Amino acid sequence: EIIQTIFPVIAHNMIKFDGKLILQSLTEDILRDNKWKTFIFGGNKQTFKNFRIGNFKFIDSLSFLQGSLDQNVNILKKSGYQFPILMSSKLFTNNNTPSQQSLINLMTNKGCFPYEKYSTISQMKCDKKFPNRLTFFSNLNQSHIPWRSYERGKKLYSMWNCQNMLEYCKKYCILDVLLLAECFEYFRNFIFLNFKLDCSKYLSLPSISLDASLLESNTEF
Repeated sequence: EIIQTIFPVIAHNMIKFDGKLILQSLTEDILRDNKWKTFIFGGNKQTFKNFRIGNFKFIDSLSFLQGSLDQNVNILKKSGYQFPILMSSKLFTNNNTPSQQSLINLMTNKGCFPYEKYSTISQMKCDKKFPNRLTFFSNLNQSHIPWRSYERGKKLYSMWNCQNMLEYCKKYCILDVLLLAECFEYFRNFIFLNFKLDCSKYLSLPSISLDASLLESNTEF
């Protein structure tokens, strides 16, 4: 018997954004192919908990970690967490910053990107310098980014030796992935150490809570 390996793919707030984009991009050919058989759990294409495409199970970390990614990172920082995944990455090690702690502080504070300035990859390639702070204005929030966030972005652009804003965009996204990995793995290890449960196999925190309570009370359900 062949045991199928399932690979968890985790994104924060996936239900409202990334997940819908992925499901909308599925073509009829993909849906007809048994190799990429698709399952939606907890609802439909508009309201769902997670979904699976072939061997890849897509999980919304917001179902386990309440609050924004920045808020979850700050919780880890206040606890004295050392961010081992980030520190072992090329994004962290390939730079000339002498102080390890100052580098951690720089890379774990909320970053910035001028989302409304660009609509194509070629536009980002053409920008060889970090943009003016005015271009970071958010029409959604009707506000400018704080000077501290802007200066932090400029430091990262320089530290990463970015040649254009496309390079900065890629590294900015990689940093987000690394920080989410830190938060989710910290939570995952906490749950496993205390309850011997793997949260990547559950839909949300309430479903883990049910199994944890049954285990703690030695109750069969």
